[in-house]
Amino acid sequence: MLTPDEQQAYEALRQAAAVADLPVHWSRASGPQVFAALNGLVTNDVASLRDGHGVYAAALSAKGKLLCDLAILRDDATTARLLMAPACAEPWFAMTRKFINPRLARLEDDQAEWQIHVLAGPSVPSAVAEVTGGALSAAAVAGWAPWQHEAVTLEGVPLRVVRTAWLGATPTVVLAAPRSTGDGLSSRVRALGLAVASAAVCEVVRVEAGRPAFGLDMTDETLAQEAILDTLDAISFTKGCYTGQETVARVHFRGHVNRLLRGVRLSEPVPRGAVLQDASGKLVGDIRTAVISPTFGPIALAMVRREVEVGQPLSVQWEGALPPSGATAELLTLPFAR
Repeated sequence: MLTPDEQQAYEALRQAAAVADLPVHWSRASGPQVFAALNGLVTNDVASLRDGHGVYAAALSAKGKLLCDLAILRDDATTARLLMAPACAEPWFAMTRKFINPRLARLEDDQAEWQIHVLAGPSVPSAVAEVTGGALSAAAVAGWAPWQHEAVTLEGVPLRVVRTAWLGATPTVVLAAPRSTGDGLSSRVRALGLAVASAAVCEVVRVEAGRPAFGLDMTDETLAQEAILDTLDAISFTKGCYTGQETVARVHFRGHVNRLLRGVRLSEPVPRGAVLQDASGKLVGDIRTAVISPTFGPIALAMVRREVEVGQPLSVQWEGALPPSGATAELLTLPFAR
């Protein structure tokens, strides 16, 4: 449950703007064939990206299981920026070391070289305009598509601004500047006087938005469509070959997955790993991320059997609960927040 201060930050994030405690791993890929090389590894089409734009994508094993999800941004014809959760960095770099020829593209983990801040909330475009001293207008940022980005210079300091989709429809922007330039970006962000939304607050908003997190809602045992990445614009079904494509295409064109990430409203707080049962006692799913939302109450993202219908009541059981626990869940359509 959020503390009173966290609830205030939650309201600020939903109604105005806040500094969001969303850890971001920032890296770079460059080379004469960088986008062709990346295109062969991820589920979305990066070969057709225009400068200043990006896509959300996933990297898969040969069997179509998730290794990580990430955003790939195009700076120019030979340079890409890669944004991902810290948990995704190790499997991503392990994959690229194995499959990308360094003569075609070189990946650099330059996370330590950047200071990064994340702003989230409806008023973020105005906050970005203030941070950039008007170099980017609020109207321009408000009109950006997810993963659109731009580089600006503030008093000789390069600043990169990226619109993300990590919190769904809630405008969320990454600001990144080289650490070598000192504390200039941090000072500008502090001068906004925004509330700080803790990791717990961001987790609530993420679940409300129905956005899966690697290592929690999806793992290396999850298929891309089980994690609803196809509905989150992370998969192209018209691009060329990539690792794991056969499984993704077979599911899309010839069949379906047997389980899906779904939203559930709970009668009471339950722990991660709790299991969902139908009226006959059959196991039909498990809780992946559970939170207590100030707006919606106890809710969760859960991996649930495909045949379970929206609105169907379920019981919830977990280790240590007195059998029966008495907790119930109702399957809902994602996202909770619209």
